[in-house]
Amino acid sequence: MRGESVELRLTAQDDVELKGAVFRHPGGEASLNLSGREDSVNLTLQTGDWPLGDVNITVEVYDNAGLVGENRTGVTVIPPPDNTPPAVEIVSPVEGERFKVGERIVLRGRASDDWGISYLHLSGDFGEMDLLPLLSGESFEVTLNTDGQPSGERSIVVVAEDLSGNRGSDEVTVLLVREEEREYNPPQIAILFPEDPTAEYSSVVSFSGRVVDDTGIDSVEVSFDMGLSWRVVEREGELFTFTFNTAYPIENGVLDPVLDYEVLLSYPLHIRATDLWGNKAEIVYTLSIRDQNPPTINMTIERTGEGVTVTLTFSDNLAVAKGGVTFEKGDVEETYRLSRSSLRRGEAVVNIPLSPTEVGEVTAWVEDPAGLKTFAHTSVAPYSSAVERPGGGGGVISPLIPGVLFTVVLLAILALYLLRRRGYHQVD
Repeated sequence: MRGESVELRLTAQDDVELKGAVFRHPGGEASLNLSGREDSVNLTLQTGDWPLGDVNITVEVYDNAGLVGENRTGVTVIPPPDNTPPAVEIVSPVEGERFKVGERIVLRGRASDDWGISYLHLSGDFGEMDLLPLLSGESFEVTLNTDGQPSGERSIVVVAEDLSGNRGSDEVTVLLVREEEREYNPPQIAILFPEDPTAEYSSVVSFSGRVVDDTGIDSVEVSFDMGLSWRVVEREGELFTFTFNTAYPIENGVLDPVLDYEVLLSYPLHIRATDLWGNKAEIVYTLSIRDQNPPTINMTIERTGEGVTVTLTFSDNLAVAKGGVTFEKGDVEETYRLSRSSLRRGEAVVNIPLSPTEVGEVTAWVEDPAGLKTFAHTSVAPYSSAVERPGGGGGVISPLIPGVLFTVVLLAILALYLLRRRGYHQVD
């Protein structure tokens, strides 16, 4: 009986010297050592994974010279007492599903038993059929023809029997409708989960919903690219599920994070359902994308006699949507906006014209689509350069500012203070 142990005793003889034996059985093999000219050993084998029916056990005995002798014996493995029926499940169609007369019904199911299936049969309103040849592992599939069937409820029954004669079954009822019974009411779609339409950027969101219709649902689809393409989602009866990675719009090129960041933050998912008559319904579920990681920025400056060169590098886990550089000199403020090409590259160079004596404050900033900003700040000192004395004396002196020029500079600063003007520039 399967599950019980088999006790074996081996007695072997050799003219010179025995060395060992190998037992081969349905569950594998076992090796034992032998010695002397005659030796006996006992071996216990477990039959828990052996197939039912007649099986062979082979033993090979070998001596020190490498010579091999062989023998075999057979046992019959029978199932233990079994009162548990097979498990049978019709996976599709589901209970109450509707089909048009003339449409094919794909019957899929599972049948399993601890000791094996000996009988698997289809019965009901679609005829009789032996399904055992179609059983692959625990699964089976067959297509049913509805031609000539009257409209109304029709039953599908699958019965399985195990080796001990225990029977299990499953049954579903489907509804057949005819073209003249056509209706034009679209399905109704509702999202059940998530209740909070907010998710972190680059996270996977699980959705579940319900779709109902008077005549039955043919398919439920979802579009992650605002209706450009559709994919069928998993459905069981009225319930459907799918997942969405919030990084999809950028990673798949649906959105430009610099131009379309407002759409990204309130991203529309389109869900569409079609009933058996082709009536369609569509809803839009707006998912709010949340990003808590601000961008990073690095700024270096180079002071020359003509001005200041500001070099920026920046990045963000989502994208950098905006950015700029502001130069403040007293009450005068000049703003340089970063171009879209700079934002996409993640780098920019800003040239600010200044006289050698002008000073000020440089502030750079970048902002991601979620509105998170990062700033970098530095001060600009006067430009200084070593000037060789005429005549090659080898010393250095600081350049002198004539009194007239100094007065003009002071007047200019005063005028700018009174006017407090602002300037804006675009940086490529």
